[in-house]
Amino acid sequence: LGVRLPAALAGIASVYLIYLVAAKLIDKRAGYIAAAVLAAQSYHVWVSRSGLQDGLVIFFSLLILWLWILALQKDKWWLWVLWGASLGLGVITKFTILIIIPILCVYAALFKYNFFVKRYFWYGIAVFIVVSLPSWLYNILLYKNFGHFDFQISAFLNQDVPQWQFRQGRQMVGDLA
Repeated sequence: LGVRLPAALAGIASVYLIYLVAAKLIDKRAGYIAAAVLAAQSYHVWVSRSGLQDGLVIFFSLLILWLWILALQKDKWWLWVLWGASLGLGVITKFTILIIIPILCVYAALFKYNFFVKRYFWYGIAVFIVVSLPSWLYNILLYKNFGHFDFQISAFLNQDVPQWQFRQGRQMVGDLA
């Protein structure tokens, strides 16, 4: 229950978040369609009931995107702080969430948002650093003491860690069919 419940709740919340994002970017009809597709998508259903971190990564990715869109449009300090906190929590969940950074930058460039000059953006960056700092420190100390990083970073860097020869997240879970 303790492992699967957060993933299940994140999966349900992700369906609502994708509705909000699509409704904001396109229209409500697109939001309904996006939510229906995500709710029925096999990988999303599987990861939402399995207890893997990926369900939380999907949730945090959508939350980060939603808050990014709102913060760019409204430029309120609390939206930027929530965005930074969400990004930090996403990093603590799984480092692969950092792929969202170039996606957000492309979005901002396409719509000509100059977020670097916004003071509140830097508040969000500061909150991100503070929230994600334990994860960065953990990896530095892990490397110092054991010669490798945590599971995700060691996989990304192709580090050979004898204790992690079996990587459950690498299994095939099925396809769209």
